[in-house]
Amino acid sequence: EAGNPIHIEVPEGMVTTLSLPVMIQKPAELIVNGKLLTQKSAEFDSAGNLVLPLRLVSETLGATVTWKDENMEIHVIYKERDHKMNINQPTSLFAGMPILIGETTYVSFEFFEKAFGCVLVEEENRIKLSTASINLIQDYDQGVSGKLYFNPETTHDEIWNFEKVVAYLGRDPRPSFVPEGANYFENDTFGLIMNNDGTVAYDNFYFSYAEFEEDYDHNGKSLQLSTSKGRISPSCVKYFADNQKKSVINGCDVAIGHFKNQRFVDGKESGTFYETYIAEFIHQNIGYKVEAHNLTQEEFIKILVSILS
Repeated sequence: EAGNPIHIEVPEGMVTTLSLPVMIQKPAELIVNGKLLTQKSAEFDSAGNLVLPLRLVSETLGATVTWKDENMEIHVIYKERDHKMNINQPTSLFAGMPILIGETTYVSFEFFEKAFGCVLVEEENRIKLSTASINLIQDYDQGVSGKLYFNPETTHDEIWNFEKVVAYLGRDPRPSFVPEGANYFENDTFGLIMNNDGTVAYDNFYFSYAEFEEDYDHNGKSLQLSTSKGRISPSCVKYFADNQKKSVINGCDVAIGHFKNQRFVDGKESGTFYETYIAEFIHQNIGYKVEAHNLTQEEFIKILVSILS
């Protein structure tokens, strides 16, 4: 492995002889735990498989990487575990083997998934890699239904368009990854309550995705984001107690819950259930509540990663 902090002088001809043939198809930007890595990009090998620069990604994730020139042996040490591999030799750490592209060692994502607990989100010309320690909370409280009260003498309603909401929040809060089949419902009307002095009294902006436009029986995939500036929205529903164990994604504490809901048909219990995942967190001064139905855990975590990257 060549490059900072260790540079290895490779004898002439060695790389050509020992590295696998590689045809770079479409290099992609590489983002690790929210940080854009400009030194190297994600690449694709001759079979079209995604491969990632081993040293750069590992060190960004907090590991120590060493190289032994005499036998082209690599050690990735992370949390007191030593992951050893050799160039162009099969390894039990992941399918395939480490390969050289130029003077840089590349490996498949599977290594980072197993060694670091990473989640991968692929976007157009961009790869997001994030560490994720997931704790699913089964005990949750849907709160007490009720309407917040605001004094009509000191507050008033306003309607904002999407551009004004994004300017107010400081960024587009929507996920960059959404599972196939969950379509975004275009919305350019967002209501909020303003104080008469021009400050915001209450904000809670909704962004919805669904497989079917009217899916009251929850037969298809659906996703809803509720966002508020600087806090998790003080609406009538809060799912988790503050002392419940959180998951950690990209260093951000995230409360994630999973449960099954009874599906009703014509007002009656059907005996069938649908999966529900929920999450609450604050990221870049935006409070999120995320609720999804009929998605897999992998899909739901990828949505969160795409927001938090």
